[in-house]
Amino acid sequence: MTASLQPARRPVRLRSRLLLSGLLPMTLVALTMVVAFTATYMSSLTTEAQALATAQAFRIGESMVDAGNDEHLRRALQLALTANPPTTLVSLRRDNGRQIVIDNGAPLAKAATYRVTVATPYGELTAISDARPSNDRRTSALWFGTFMTLGILAIFALATCAHASLIVRPLDTVRDRFMRVLRGRPFIEPVQTGVVEFDALDECIDKVAELRAHHEDRMAEALRLRLRDIARQTRFVARFGDHFRQPLQAMGLFVAGMQPGKDLHQRAALAQIGSNLVRMTELLDALMEMARFDAGIVEPLPVDLIASDLFVRERDTCAAEAHRLHVDLRWRGGRLPLHSDGALLGELLHRLVANAMASAPHGRVLVAARRRGRGVRIEVRDNGVGIDFEQQERIFEEFVRLPGHVDYGLGLTIARRIADVLGGQIGVRSRPGAGSTFWVEVDGVDRRGDWNAESTSLRRAS
Repeated sequence: MTASLQPARRPVRLRSRLLLSGLLPMTLVALTMVVAFTATYMSSLTTEAQALATAQAFRIGESMVDAGNDEHLRRALQLALTANPPTTLVSLRRDNGRQIVIDNGAPLAKAATYRVTVATPYGELTAISDARPSNDRRTSALWFGTFMTLGILAIFALATCAHASLIVRPLDTVRDRFMRVLRGRPFIEPVQTGVVEFDALDECIDKVAELRAHHEDRMAEALRLRLRDIARQTRFVARFGDHFRQPLQAMGLFVAGMQPGKDLHQRAALAQIGSNLVRMTELLDALMEMARFDAGIVEPLPVDLIASDLFVRERDTCAAEAHRLHVDLRWRGGRLPLHSDGALLGELLHRLVANAMASAPHGRVLVAARRRGRGVRIEVRDNGVGIDFEQQERIFEEFVRLPGHVDYGLGLTIARRIADVLGGQIGVRSRPGAGSTFWVEVDGVDRRGDWNAESTSLRRAS
């Protein structure tokens, strides 16, 4: 599965989301409808006034039928002008050049008139109508649209306040109360919002608070029991080791004090007894070590250190065993900084190196540290016989012995316990006949520039 490459959206506050998703679109639609309605109505008023002026001009022209002379025309125009109030002035230009003008005496504004010219049998007739009534109606329509716009904006403001009062503020109050419960702050009284859903949510917060208190009580009790069990197991492990180690030490002293004489069989038997006592002591120490880790009484103390601090110390510790087994033991990459418990990591590294030397007598073992991401991987490589794939899956289990090893198969098990305590990872890569590589990964230290450490072992281990 691949993650989406689209960037995550920036979260939007609830109030803004309500405005952008609900109120604002509805308000814009309402304002658009009001503007469109007002503009359409004003345009229709203008068209209606112009159509009325045109119709009156034609009616006035029809009133001149059967008018014989100018006096009859003047009287007919006067009667027609009186019957069509919006028209205040008519002018008839005769074909012979004479002009008849009839005015009802009403004042006119040149900017507020409609002028219509029609052709009649008696000449060209021009009718001038007063546009002020139409303009007044258009002004009234404009004011009506303005008031509707202001009303919509007022409703928008009231709805915004209502959203804030009925949704946002109660939700903020419930959220603050819930956050106080989660953070363990002093409990506050329930919130009465008057909204069924928010009151139900507030009741759920009460239940969460009760569950949290109950959970904290149970966790405190479980912690108390766990600490008591750890203390009991610690005492048990200590007594177990003392009770078993004392007889073994006594037997060792007894065997060491025996004088076998010159009998070769007695010498061989005493040597075998001494060897078995040593192995029993090593087994007891390993079991005690595992018991300490399983009991949870080992707490790591991570500090910043350099891999060379571990390499120098373990090189001196493993030198005698490497000389005895004729192993060419080398160390590389010791300047890498890491963050871990030096004592536990040193013990883990010692067990991996001891396992590698036992797997490759008369061979080569390389201990190397290299950066891996933000961590540091320490690898222990040998050119021994290798490990079968089936056995690699069980290599860290109890009492699983590698070919050619004479121990009890607990060294790698303890190494796994140490890695778990340190919070690191441990693993193995191997092929039969091609050697093995055991590795452990721990936290690294991101340092720029020179490493300033308190340790005096800053040289590269070689």
